[in-house]
Amino acid sequence: MKIPLKQLKPGMTLTTDVIGQNGFILAPANSSLNSDIIFRLSRNGVSIVDVKENSNSPTSAVSPQISDPQILQKKNLPSLRVIISDDAMNATLVIEPVETDNADLTEEDIISTLVNSNVTSGSDEILIMAVVQNWNLRKHRYEISGIARGYPPKPAVEGEIDIQVKHISNDSDLKEVRNCRFIWQAVDLFTQVQHVKPDMIVATRLPGKPPIPGKNVKGELIFTDDIIRKKFFTGKGIRYCEDLQNYISDTSGVLSFIDNTLEVIPVSFDGSVDIEVSPDKMKACLIFHKPVDDGALPGEKEIIEAFQHSEINTGIDDKKLREIIAGLKNGNVPEDRVTIALGIPPVNGSNGKIIYHFSTETSLKPKINPDGSVDYKSVDIVISVAKGEKLASLEPPEKGVPGKNLFGDPLSCTDGKPALLPLGPNTEPDTQDPDTLIASINGIVRRVGTAVEVCEGFVVNGDVDFSTGNIKYDHSVVVTGDVKSGFGIECGGDLQTGGTIEDCTLKIGGNILCRFGFCGQGKGLIDAKGDINLGFTKNQTIRSRKNVNIAREAINSTIYAKETIHIHGNPLSVAGGNLTAGESITVNSIGNHSGIKTLCEVGYDYTLGEELQTIEAHLSELLLNQNKIIENINKIDKSSALHRRLSLKDQALKAKFNEFLLKYNQQIKVFELRKKILEKKLFNFEKVFIKFERTAFPGTLFKFGERHFLVKEETPGPKTVMLLDFEIRIL
Repeated sequence: MKIPLKQLKPGMTLTTDVIGQNGFILAPANSSLNSDIIFRLSRNGVSIVDVKENSNSPTSAVSPQISDPQILQKKNLPSLRVIISDDAMNATLVIEPVETDNADLTEEDIISTLVNSNVTSGSDEILIMAVVQNWNLRKHRYEISGIARGYPPKPAVEGEIDIQVKHISNDSDLKEVRNCRFIWQAVDLFTQVQHVKPDMIVATRLPGKPPIPGKNVKGELIFTDDIIRKKFFTGKGIRYCEDLQNYISDTSGVLSFIDNTLEVIPVSFDGSVDIEVSPDKMKACLIFHKPVDDGALPGEKEIIEAFQHSEINTGIDDKKLREIIAGLKNGNVPEDRVTIALGIPPVNGSNGKIIYHFSTETSLKPKINPDGSVDYKSVDIVISVAKGEKLASLEPPEKGVPGKNLFGDPLSCTDGKPALLPLGPNTEPDTQDPDTLIASINGIVRRVGTAVEVCEGFVVNGDVDFSTGNIKYDHSVVVTGDVKSGFGIECGGDLQTGGTIEDCTLKIGGNILCRFGFCGQGKGLIDAKGDINLGFTKNQTIRSRKNVNIAREAINSTIYAKETIHIHGNPLSVAGGNLTAGESITVNSIGNHSGIKTLCEVGYDYTLGEELQTIEAHLSELLLNQNKIIENINKIDKSSALHRRLSLKDQALKAKFNEFLLKYNQQIKVFELRKKILEKKLFNFEKVFIKFERTAFPGTLFKFGERHFLVKEETPGPKTVMLLDFEIRIL
């Protein structure tokens, strides 16, 4: 049967589980009640329970409803009194000792007093235990407030906002989006937000929490109508549907929820087109931005609007534009920027030109025969002309063509400058055509710098031998035969020989062409200020201030070139000897199977090296003379110390020595300064190389300044040898 808590008696049995407010079982079914259980039920706000009364249980058992003062007096208990506050939310226990000996209290004594005083809820079990301990220890008056407390009701709570889409939640992101027309412009955000469309539910108000009634110490329920309101605001682009508890978007854009305010920021998720114009206004590119989420692709309309906004009116590629528009209709958006318009650059007029009517080549490539061999038999560097023969003519300059930039603004141009006739000695303008240069005498024509000159050539019909003797001539020389051993040629112009050059010395002010070879016993020397072109060379020394070209092979020869060396021999190019070039060496093969030592050096200017040797020799001589003068001055000073004074002769001699010493010191400074300059310029390894097309044999030594690389095994080509990071590498 169900009875109120106040009517419970120890010994009764629970028929059902008693469940507390937190869902836990306060007392299981079939439990026999005692004062502790009754107190626990009272403390947890239980008001009615389902029990049965045991017939054999003494109904006079100790009950918490002890109200007979005689019983308390018999026990000698102290006076126990309960004071309930006016709002019944607090109970105060007053304990006062009696006159006679006071008995100890138990928790049941206090609980019974509370129950008898109608306090059935909110008892403080821990405080009761502490009161019992304190009374039993010191029996004096106690007044304990809060022995039981009620708890107030909890008001209802409005539901929270449940955001349904990815949104902006901080001020910095909101500021960035407000400054954007398209969402792709917010590079760091467009993947973190969601496209909000009109009439889209963006947020829902969740169900709220109902109020929870409170209870006072008498076990009476306390109710409240208060509601805790949640403050939410709707900003631009949001409306609230109160019936459905939904927040709905009124526009397209991005949702933000900041400071309890919902707002839709209008921004486009569509693709777009930009036009980028180069700083010089001569090039325009279309830049396509793909749509985000389900935004629309850009199309013809967006492209036209972009051009209208840019004001470009010149150089538009209409064909490419049509191709792009057709591709967009099929969903193809260009990944990269597309050049769509180019300005018309101005074309400056070309300068007038000089057309030469004779060969001006000095570094000749030999003719390649059908069998692969090469020779110089069909080329010339010394060209004879007759008086009045056309040497050069002028090609007039061209007018420039103005241009336009993308906006139609004109761009100026310049007209070409006329060329000048390369007038030189023994040449003159043609009286019939002032733009044509002709020879004024019979002779040999050549270009010297920017001028063309005709000089009286010296022609030897045959060999240079005992019949001619040595030849010394200020201009060009042609020898139809050989130059025999022991004879020399010194000329200020070019030298062309039709035969072989033997052991002799040739000093040439221009270029040299030897149709056959330069060979002998190692006593020959060719020293030319221009290019040296030979059929072959063996055991000889060659020095060129420009380039050396050899049609076939170079055997055991020493070759210097300020610029380049080319040896075309196939299969044999160079074997033995030393090759030194300032810029590059190019050959078909280097060395041979016998392992002959062959040196190839690049990056070294031999002309500066020779000048440096000369300067060092002069310095040595000057320093030697300087020391001799200092010794003589010291002798005079010693003599002065012995005789205490110098004779007039010694004084004059010392003054002369000091004058010489000053001159020597000045000369030494000049030479030392030049020496430092030469040492800095002597080596230059930038862009220098050695190249072999077929093979580099063992015994080949590559040299770049102080760095050497010895080839120890046969290396097939084509290969290029360079100095990279201070290391010789074969690439």
